[in-house]
Amino acid sequence: MQFFRLLELSSVSRLLTLGSLLTLVFFGKAAEAKTQLPSPERPFILPFSGEAGPSTWLLAQPYGNTVGAFRQRHTTYAGSGGIHFGVDLAAPCGTPVVAMADGMVFAVDAMRFGSAPHNLMIDHPDLGYATFYGHLLEKPSLKPGQRVKAGEVVALSGDPAETCFGRPHLHFEIRDLAHVRKYNPVKLVQANWDNLALAGAFSQAFQYDLDEPRKWQHLDDQPEASAGGPLLNDFVNPWPPDLPADMRLSPLVLSDISAGCTSPPDPKTGIIASLNPPPKENTITAPSSLQMLTTGGCCTQPFWSPDARQVLFIDRPSSAQPAAIWAVSTDAPEAGVYPFSDHIGFYTSDLSHRVVLQGKTTLIEKLVCPAGPAYKRWTVPAGGRPVIIAPGQTRIAWQISNDNLPVERRITEIWVANLDGSQAHRIAKLARGSILGWATDTILVVSGRENLSAREQVLWALSLPDGNRLELARSDRLRAGSISPKGTWLAYSIALSQERNQNGIWLVRIDGSQRQQLPGTLFGSYRWRDDRRLLIVPLRPTATFHELWEFDTQNGTARALTDPETIPFKIANNDWAVAPDGRSIVFVSALDHNLWLLALPE
Repeated sequence: MQFFRLLELSSVSRLLTLGSLLTLVFFGKAAEAKTQLPSPERPFILPFSGEAGPSTWLLAQPYGNTVGAFRQRHTTYAGSGGIHFGVDLAAPCGTPVVAMADGMVFAVDAMRFGSAPHNLMIDHPDLGYATFYGHLLEKPSLKPGQRVKAGEVVALSGDPAETCFGRPHLHFEIRDLAHVRKYNPVKLVQANWDNLALAGAFSQAFQYDLDEPRKWQHLDDQPEASAGGPLLNDFVNPWPPDLPADMRLSPLVLSDISAGCTSPPDPKTGIIASLNPPPKENTITAPSSLQMLTTGGCCTQPFWSPDARQVLFIDRPSSAQPAAIWAVSTDAPEAGVYPFSDHIGFYTSDLSHRVVLQGKTTLIEKLVCPAGPAYKRWTVPAGGRPVIIAPGQTRIAWQISNDNLPVERRITEIWVANLDGSQAHRIAKLARGSILGWATDTILVVSGRENLSAREQVLWALSLPDGNRLELARSDRLRAGSISPKGTWLAYSIALSQERNQNGIWLVRIDGSQRQQLPGTLFGSYRWRDDRRLLIVPLRPTATFHELWEFDTQNGTARALTDPETIPFKIANNDWAVAPDGRSIVFVSALDHNLWLLALPE
């Protein structure tokens, strides 16, 4: 069973009235037009002239407080506040890079600016900014002092690994004219960033500071940084926690703590506060399938209770309240939010188990008990790393790699053990490897390469009983694997491959018996609705609102579930989750940063 990273919320919830819906639609369109038209507030164009897509380029990592940058805040990103101080756009080597505004070349291949193998700095005195272009394929032919025009090709994108299959991407920044202060390009570049975030390597997660869990959680609210400045994100209480960099395992210590079942369970003990939301009273009927669940710009990374009646998240609504898991009832959101548990951790989707990381110790807590002891807690030898619990809750899996190494140099060890941590053993050692998840209690789906110099990424189904490895997919540009709820299907995407006809979303049965490619128009973000239906939010780079589509693996057909003219919604940060019963989704709205519910037709 897959675990969920917990998220944040606060404030009071209410249902959307028809008047407020029309207000949001009107102002949402007005704001959208502002981002798409030239303006003094957004004077720059994107550094690629073509439209984003599976065969051109995609957003790989945004500017700001990303989880990856946080974990390398003392190494790779130490020189600029510990945050990712530019934007990465994934693109094949040799993609033309254009000047983002009229300007004058300041430096070519200046070593002090980094971003090997080649770089370029252009000053824009009329605007008061400079733009920087890094990881270029070759040294630009421009000379310092040379003038360039917006949209003029000034370089070719490359790969910091200098292989063109390692990490091919363009890194670009917007700085001041002293080349010290660095600004969030989302606020300065004409682009629809929440659309771009629907596809690419970036997940929806920014790093949490549990002392202020609402801070820096969106594409457009990231902090400025300065070269050589202090760390901005050296949080005392980060979530997710730092992961150990060494390859050693912790000793196995079984330390059960048992207590009788209580009703209701006490959140102070770490047991789930309530599996039942407040009673439904005076529920207002929404004028459409959209419901507003929270107010006050709250929250990110929502997930569901197993009965689909509560949306959960991490939040600290006020300084007088602790950071905790909060909830809002989908039956009666107007009743407001309420505390769910003051213990933050990784939960199984049925909320029966929680994984807690304490330094170099990984603990599993059993939280509910149909019969017998209610609460058990034990350590497992994962060394402070998160573990993934199998669907039948019989086994766990985790991975060990050094996040301080460049991606193209990482070797990942895949480990499994019984749920109690016993019989821990390594089942695979993969170049650039990672765990996608459990398909069944005996099949683990992983990603990796045959060696560090291999061009192609591979998806395998590892059989624990016999150790066999079944190849499910292979490509030079695999990404974003997702296993269906019952472990029947694997959805994955291929993007920016040299074999352009392979680019798109693919489905393969976990037993390898069937494979199909979705229509190219459906490329974008996807989540499983149930074991046979996949939900997709297509990437439309300039669309005002998003659409939701469904692909049925049983008959190979696709249908639109929403019409942007009648159900206008827009997801921020690619941050959305499907209800366990498949009847609705919850998403963070790009219009107001609140949580919204979208009911789905059958």
